[in-house]
Amino acid sequence: MLHMRRAYSRAPDRSSRRDHTGFIDLDHVPRGPAVYDLAYFLVDRIKRKVRDDEAIRLWRRLIAHVVAGYRETNQLSTLEDDALWPAMCAVQLLFAEFLFARGDRAEAELNLDAVFRLCEGGA
Repeated sequence: MLHMRRAYSRAPDRSSRRDHTGFIDLDHVPRGPAVYDLAYFLVDRIKRKVRDDEAIRLWRRLIAHVVAGYRETNQLSTLEDDALWPAMCAVQLLFAEFLFARGDRAEAELNLDAVFRLCEGGA
């Protein structure tokens, strides 16, 4: 516990966008580049609709607006801007790996489907 306290005392103050009630789930404490939150949010909004071409078109148009809104409260560096699209793909791969390991093949395949559909073409 002391090791965690030391590590987090030096970390920038960030709030999680996820709601937790009643307990702190330390297995899912967000820690990493700020662009992760944005990438996670964006791809999570569309991953269940990746076969709907109209939903994909709308989602792609909304990305710039969501990023602009995010920038109103969170600064993004040029490096983070450049990393957004790869981060969206990486998030889905990480979740697919986690879900396959947990034995949840259907959800894992949903995440892989999002990678193939959304990330092959890039932004």
